[in-house]
Amino acid sequence: MKNKAEEMQMCQEVGRRLSEMRKMNDLTQRDVAEHLGISQSNVSQLENDTRKFSVYSIKKLLELYGGSYESVLGELGSEKHEAFQKPESTLESINLLMSVCDRAESDDLTSAVSAYINMCVYVLLRELYEANPRNTDAVFSVDKNTAIENAMRFIANSPYQISSYINASTGKVRKTAIEPPLEKAADFREFIKTCESYITKYIAKNK
Repeated sequence: MKNKAEEMQMCQEVGRRLSEMRKMNDLTQRDVAEHLGISQSNVSQLENDTRKFSVYSIKKLLELYGGSYESVLGELGSEKHEAFQKPESTLESINLLMSVCDRAESDDLTSAVSAYINMCVYVLLRELYEANPRNTDAVFSVDKNTAIENAMRFIANSPYQISSYINASTGKVRKTAIEPPLEKAADFREFIKTCESYITKYIAKNK
């Protein structure tokens, strides 16, 4: 009975990933059905119960979406996938973020996001660096309290400033392209769930 439930859960996850890939390609179920020569109800069933369909059917969808088997089948049922462990590398998270910015084709947007990342790193780096009594603070030109206070203000305001820039921009930012590349869809999904898990725990802790 347990194996049956696990099979159903895994198939639902595969279907959900296929659905997400379709949407990231701006395709409707009808678009996919016409391209593959099947009915729309078949596409719907594929996205809801992949047990009823062959590997060949999934292969054809991956060819259409430009996806990989790993992006659809990777880590199914594993504790790592279900628990959404913290990313193994912060660099991977930054690369994911910059890949979203790059698709917008705006140097100003990329610069603004880079400044936000750099300021976050500065706050942490300064705290770590000054914790070592052998390090000199001569490398810093602004005293710590003033620097941290203003850096945190910069960090708090940056998302809203970036949002305002995007909304006010005319032709400078490809808004409809601000999304992760298809090959990073699984990483994007896991990263979001990891961070929102932290947020939920933080909210619960500070109620």
